[in-house]
Amino acid sequence: YRIQQNTIQPIRVETKEGIVRIGENTLQEAAKVIVSDANVLPEAAFCLPIVAQQVGQPVGLQFALDWDENLLDLEEVKLNNALFDSDNISIYNAETAGRLRFVWTDIIELNSINLQDSITLLELCFQANGEIGTQTTVSFEESTPFEAIQLDNEGNIQPIAVELKNGVINFLTNNVDVLPGDTDVDGEVSHYDLINIGLGHGETGPARANASLAFTPQAAEDWANSTPITNINYKHADTDGNGLIDRDDLLAIEQNWTLAPTLFNTVVTEDGIPFYVDIDTVRLVENQQVPVILGAADQLAKDIYGLAFSIYYESEAMLENGFGVSTEQSWLGTSEELIQVQRFFPAEKRVDVAISRIDQNGRDGFGELLALDIVMEDVILFEPGDIEFRIDHVKAVGDVEQNITFNTKDDQDKQSLTNTNQQVVPKIKIYPNPATDVLYINSKDLDIQQIEVYDLFGRLLLQYTASEQIDVSAWKSGLYFIHIKTDQGNMSKKINIQ
Repeated sequence: YRIQQNTIQPIRVETKEGIVRIGENTLQEAAKVIVSDANVLPEAAFCLPIVAQQVGQPVGLQFALDWDENLLDLEEVKLNNALFDSDNISIYNAETAGRLRFVWTDIIELNSINLQDSITLLELCFQANGEIGTQTTVSFEESTPFEAIQLDNEGNIQPIAVELKNGVINFLTNNVDVLPGDTDVDGEVSHYDLINIGLGHGETGPARANASLAFTPQAAEDWANSTPITNINYKHADTDGNGLIDRDDLLAIEQNWTLAPTLFNTVVTEDGIPFYVDIDTVRLVENQQVPVILGAADQLAKDIYGLAFSIYYESEAMLENGFGVSTEQSWLGTSEELIQVQRFFPAEKRVDVAISRIDQNGRDGFGELLALDIVMEDVILFEPGDIEFRIDHVKAVGDVEQNITFNTKDDQDKQSLTNTNQQVVPKIKIYPNPATDVLYINSKDLDIQQIEVYDLFGRLLLQYTASEQIDVSAWKSGLYFIHIKTDQGNMSKKINIQ
């Protein structure tokens, strides 16, 4: 009701039924057991908490953890004695190096413990042996299933559904000096260094005294902020040392790019995000754009902020300059919202590419992430399988640097572009070129099945059956592609009509 002109009047109100879902955790955080992340210095000692959130009141817990024994040496296990009675707990770590098994239950009394809040179950204390700029994980070991059990109202044992999260250990440097271009402090400069510039774009801090782009250690004051997860001070992303992270900081990457950079190993899973070069869109033109696809309509790429990766190809049809990269149609953002770098390595037939947003906001999407600007040779003859593209060495982050996995397996990343059948070339003559009235086609010992005419944009204009001459007098002046299908292969040739 409301008071209007000193009288009580009803207020028209729409109502909506409430839904109560039985068995769902609608008012509190989902039950989780988390291996904490850590940023550590090489050779440093540190302890890694294992935390339970909203697990409830279990009467038993079992899980196993493993790690790379070459990078982490376990020195001590610190148990939360306020939770556990040592008589009811077992910890095994002697049977296999790099593995620990935890078992707890009160077998006699079946007493429970309260894990409603974020509570540290135990801590694993390690000696760190990793190299600067690398990372490793402490993970839940899959062969020993995680089990959390509780008693229902009738005293029967029931499982507790719990989400698990592995911990990431990043090995950092305590070096206060900046190497221009080396934003991830791994001692190298490559496309991977673009990502921290994207994450820190717009950040400001103390300018570097006597700054230059020369790849020599330069003293710099720490800035107030660092990258979200790897905790690398943003002073390293200010490669030109002017106190602002912006597009100009890409120059140091271009100038100081390592000739043989260390490449990440791609994390590939069956349910990872599709990531591949879409060869099906190739047209019969010399200059063309081939999309690189990330995500699918039924499998969105979520919270994508930046990616660095390598594209390999197998072909002799490309010129020595390889191919360029265009982001004009990218779903990740406009050219004003993105930064990118690339470097061609002809000996390896590889292009290293990085692309990142600059506004600290990840994006969901699918489709064309970028396009490859490919320059092909003048004559392209089409037989399947002569050009293959493969994506590998992917490092990707969301707006908070979370790890992202991909599906770049053979059914997606090794699609083939058709190329030259050298056996057909000398048997077909197309003349004159340029032509004005008639175009003659002489095919020695070949059965021509079809002739197709395309414009420079790959659009089919005309089709002919077997013919020894074509009237071109009515064609507009310009360049065309004549594509000829024969019983021994196919060929295309560029023709100038005057």
